[in-house]
Amino acid sequence: MEPKLSCIGMSPPLFLFFLLYVNLVNSASMSIDEINADREKFESTIRHNAEKELNKVGLVLINVNITNIEDDSGLIEAMGKKATAEVVQKALVDVAIAERHGAIGQAEQERDKNIGVAKNIQESSVKTAEFNALQVRGENISKQSIANSNSELQVAEAEAYKIGEIKQRQGKIQ
Repeated sequence: MEPKLSCIGMSPPLFLFFLLYVNLVNSASMSIDEINADREKFESTIRHNAEKELNKVGLVLINVNITNIEDDSGLIEAMGKKATAEVVQKALVDVAIAERHGAIGQAEQERDKNIGVAKNIQESSVKTAEFNALQVRGENISKQSIANSNSELQVAEAEAYKIGEIKQRQGKIQ
């Protein structure tokens, strides 16, 4: 059976915990805002005060884990909800901005693609026109050559006809 402290009816370990708790609560001089803003500082303060109190009774503090901080007024919970809402709101804004940048980038890529396609079509049209011009020039040179050959043929035929006529007249004259 554990010994009881007659003045309050608590076992020594429970009484020790109660004293430690009262000293820690009284020594934690941080406001709720400070605790929420700087949990590491709060934990450090608790660790320092707990070590001091435990050392008085010959105990050594090994670890301090703060698992939950509550207050009767619900202020900490309300502050947490506010902070969560602000983070969610900021995230929604960031997503909207990212989506806008994505849409802008996508539109720019589509525009660049369309410009590239238009340039390729234009270059292709120019090359086709140049090819057609060369083809027409070649056809014209060929037609000119044929016309020259036909002209030379006609001249030769005319000269031959003329020579034949002359010889025929000379043959009649003689």
